[in-house]
Amino acid sequence: MKSLPALPGLSYMFVECENSSPNAMDFQICAWLGRMSVTNPDTDFTILSGDKGYAPLTPFMSYQFGVTAYLADPMQTASQTSPAPAELNPVRSVYESKLGDAGMTDPDDLRILSAILMQSMKLPQNRRKLDTRNRLCTKYGAQEGNLRYNAVKDIIKDIAEHGPYPDDLIPPAAAPIVANSKKQLNIPTTNDVNKALSQGGVTLKTGQVAKAMAALLKAQTAKDINAARNIINTAMNQTFDTGYRVKAYNAIIPFLRQIRDDA
Repeated sequence: MKSLPALPGLSYMFVECENSSPNAMDFQICAWLGRMSVTNPDTDFTILSGDKGYAPLTPFMSYQFGVTAYLADPMQTASQTSPAPAELNPVRSVYESKLGDAGMTDPDDLRILSAILMQSMKLPQNRRKLDTRNRLCTKYGAQEGNLRYNAVKDIIKDIAEHGPYPDDLIPPAAAPIVANSKKQLNIPTTNDVNKALSQGGVTLKTGQVAKAMAALLKAQTAKDINAARNIINTAMNQTFDTGYRVKAYNAIIPFLRQIRDDA
């Protein structure tokens, strides 16, 4: 670390880990990655470590936040080319597809604007387009940012009004369907499922909503509606206590009908 100032053209910040307890540095790195991904949404990140414990972090950052993060073992990178790209968040994949259809073909432009859209589309509808323009102007300067915005403003307007949005749960396999159609798949969000279960009289425990969501997505791929219902029923029996299983099934099954009808 002391030799870093001698390397020409290198911009860096050294943050020391003062706590020597197990995994202290690992948690610190994850915290910094989360913070920097918010302040630099169009940036790709790489964790240099041979610790395989970081492996779940890269898909989590991708699917939850649309942030591209790599994990590279510094002892092996000498024999490798660039790290394999992390799989894009399905919603961000839709953005890139829509922008590509509108004539934006430069990979860097697609990456940057889709990352910006992931941030701007979290805002109320009346602020989404302006926020996108402002972020582009911050990134490229006022003149260039406005030119880039105007080149695809119709696509940005369509996304701002019709989605999909960052909190929409779209399975990766469904992304091409959304990209080629104005109809948005009626996939429930985690909040939708949480609300339905609560209103159905289910007292929830940690992790149960996530398991219900996973069951819905699995049921979407079943060969017929009866098989899909069996998947939901089995998952509810495994996830919820005896007194809540039927209530949970009744709360979840309407979402299954919506998903399969749309798909």
